[in-house]
Amino acid sequence: MMGSKGELTKQLILEKAYELFAVKGFTQVTMKDICDKTGLSRGGLYRHYENTDHIFEEIIKGFSEGGIDNINEKMSRGIKADIILEEIFSVLEEEMLNKKDSLSLAIYEYAVTRKSDLFEKINDMGRKKWKRLLKYGMERGEFIKTNPEPIIDLLLYSYQGVRMWSNVTDISRSQISEMLQKIKEMLR
Repeated sequence: MMGSKGELTKQLILEKAYELFAVKGFTQVTMKDICDKTGLSRGGLYRHYENTDHIFEEIIKGFSEGGIDNINEKMSRGIKADIILEEIFSVLEEEMLNKKDSLSLAIYEYAVTRKSDLFEKINDMGRKKWKRLLKYGMERGEFIKTNPEPIIDLLLYSYQGVRMWSNVTDISRSQISEMLQKIKEMLR
């Protein structure tokens, strides 16, 4: 079992690698780049991760799993679905506007250069997360009773689409806010 120093080192690696992937994409980041950015020796880095694929996959999985844990925790405390949705949309809006921290290019490069089911798994986790939240809101009478699947598709693919397109064209806060508002209207 890795001690707390090892966990802190892994967290440093993930944070610094994220910054590199956001700037350079996936294919241009090397283990040497990550060593330089973290100040770790090659041995120190390889003690934790075997390659950039492994690091990138852990970054992506961490986002997905963290979001699910956060939503589950809030639902278990009985927080209103509408409040949870507002919090999520606030985060999504900021992410969609923040081109600098976007992993969209890296995600695209990884998806087309690697044979992996990572994104199918992530998409499935996202679908399950949204389905739990929407059903939770429907059961509590906060959202209208409807088939959640089309709304989930709209949420997942509009978010990723905006993240990708925001790298090549300007998308305003009002455009994003209006899009999220339309999704909220579909639920109420």
